[in-house]
Amino acid sequence: PLQFLEVDLLQKPQAKEPHFAYGNAVHHVLAAWADSITDETPLDEAALLKEFDEHLTSRELLTKKELERLSHLGHQTIPRYIESHLQAPYPVVHKVEYSIKAHLEDIPIKGKLDRIDLMEPNSSAAIITDYKTGKPKTEKQIIDYGYHRQLVFYDLLIRNGYSVIDPKEFRLEFVGEGAEAPITRSFTISEQDRTDLTELIKVVWEKILALDFTEV
Repeated sequence: PLQFLEVDLLQKPQAKEPHFAYGNAVHHVLAAWADSITDETPLDEAALLKEFDEHLTSRELLTKKELERLSHLGHQTIPRYIESHLQAPYPVVHKVEYSIKAHLEDIPIKGKLDRIDLMEPNSSAAIITDYKTGKPKTEKQIIDYGYHRQLVFYDLLIRNGYSVIDPKEFRLEFVGEGAEAPITRSFTISEQDRTDLTELIKVVWEKILALDFTEV
């Protein structure tokens, strides 16, 4: 509720930390790669690093020192991720950075999915991928940091706002950082997961309607 008050109602300015700028640049690169797969013209390493550099320099506000540090980090991380995760055979990319708006009963919900792949051409069965920069997390950390809840939310979003696909698997793609290698964590969402989060969303929404912005 407090975040809703500050961001949506008061529109409190949010300072962008350098790691957010880096995350934006990496997401841009991976979206460009996925679009190139859809177009059947896969971008190579040189082209993807160029996308990364251009995003950092033209789309993000960074000091010279920050730019140099993040550029070095990207040039260390992205080629390794390309080598381990972006090689043929390529996925059946269905949507890239896809925004969904829906209603959970009478509650408006919205979100953006990094990538949706179909498990087979012309199939409704889908894999949802969410990219993460920073140090890869253990499964316990994924629960503690709220990443798993984010995946459950995506499942609810799809089922209520984009039912042409059937989400079978949710992947957290940690692209790696520094000495940390990339890693994929895969999850399926249970009916109990959906029920628990739905009930939490209802509680939070009732508090917002009552202008009660204390923690749940």
